[in-house]
Amino acid sequence: MDQRIYEEVEWLQDYRSEIYHWNCLTLIAQAARNVIRLEGVHNLVAKSFIDSIGELHLSNDEIPFVDKITEFLMEQARDLKAGERLLGTSEPIESVFGELKFLEKEQQKFGFTALALAMFAAVGPIDEVTVRTAMEQVRQSDIDTWYKNNIGESVQKQRRSLRKRIDRLIRKVGQKTARFYRGESRAI
Repeated sequence: MDQRIYEEVEWLQDYRSEIYHWNCLTLIAQAARNVIRLEGVHNLVAKSFIDSIGELHLSNDEIPFVDKITEFLMEQARDLKAGERLLGTSEPIESVFGELKFLEKEQQKFGFTALALAMFAAVGPIDEVTVRTAMEQVRQSDIDTWYKNNIGESVQKQRRSLRKRIDRLIRKVGQKTARFYRGESRAI
């Protein structure tokens, strides 16, 4: 190392053990974050966390931090059933909505709400067999029924329907008003 640089940072030698400790704490926190990001929260998440820090050379100073994280993870997973998994971060949701917005731009004529089904197809691996099976087993009427039962009318469709009703009422009231002015008040 250049002598001048060494002289500038030489004082850090006095904090060698603290720096090592802080680095360990950072690595522990990163390991917890990575486990939660990749696996979510599940029954064995605390064990996954402990396994992920197994290679770290921890001193007794870091053990309380590990214990706190482990206790927290166990508390979060306490009421989960075997095989149940919760998202540990909003990143997958954000990614899916980003994909949905992209699909909306590509397929504007279908509307945002109708593309909700496409959103599910956009996540996870898709191979030829899966696509072929879906095309052979799922009819358009199945999709329409699912859509009607689970998503319903979009706000845009509700507005168009309401606008049509209002227009019909205006025409109807206009006809009755015209009859009134022509002296056909009995028709009202």
